[in-house]
Amino acid sequence: MKNLILILTLFIFLHAEGLNLELKGLPCQGSIIIGHIEPEETTVYYDGRKLNVIEGDFLLGLAKDADLQQNLRLISESGVEIPVLFFINEKHYHSEVINNIQRKYTDPPKNELLIRRLAIEKKIYKYYRDFQFEKQMDYDMIFQRPIEGGRISSPFGIRRIINQREMAPHSGLDIAVPLGTPVSACSDGLVLVVDKYFYQGKFVMLDHCYGLKSVYMHLDSIAVKTGEIVKIGDLLGNVGTTGRSSGPHLHWGIYWYSDELDPESLEYTNKLFFTFKSGR
Repeated sequence: MKNLILILTLFIFLHAEGLNLELKGLPCQGSIIIGHIEPEETTVYYDGRKLNVIEGDFLLGLAKDADLQQNLRLISESGVEIPVLFFINEKHYHSEVINNIQRKYTDPPKNELLIRRLAIEKKIYKYYRDFQFEKQMDYDMIFQRPIEGGRISSPFGIRRIINQREMAPHSGLDIAVPLGTPVSACSDGLVLVVDKYFYQGKFVMLDHCYGLKSVYMHLDSIAVKTGEIVKIGDLLGNVGTTGRSSGPHLHWGIYWYSDELDPESLEYTNKLFFTFKSGR
């Protein structure tokens, strides 16, 4: 991502409305963008979706295969519509080969019980990933890495060939650290689910409102329970190698609704790249 050159153009067509807009983040496929709008009563749409605006703050995710031309739609309290057009950078994903995963995690399952288990786990996982509370809580949108240090062993979006089988692109970020390394919450949130699945191993999923969720997989132990409120930096568990894993590491995933996003993009969410102020 550091080699990407930001090329951003925004065209805003305005009526004489007193609107202030700020956008933070890295406009690039797979990234998270944080916005703030005033007045906070302004309605914000992205990709046909009405965004949750809490005290003027909103968040959107740029899918890893998003079109390079993007649109925001603002509707003022008086009903005036303001279209925003911007262009984002394309992100290129490389490939990696992994050959030390147990065959049971890569070969098509033949056992009927395992086939049923995988189908159930997939359905439940998708339910939690897409689940949205009707009432949104006001969390501070501040983020940090869940682990200090470590080596990125597999970046987001990389195309993987595991045991000579082509797999889906990597949905998160793998950080290789010693077994037992503490794993903390990347932001304030609600513990949505704690479980152990065949592929994910022991994992924790957090809901951060605004459609944003984070997941921490392959844990050795878990220190939280479903329904708990956690603050940024709170202990969630310890690094393990449970599930489909070649060694001790944390798989850290970020979702915006059903879109998989690059966790590394959270490092740019305090970088202001656009401001707009209009007077009446």
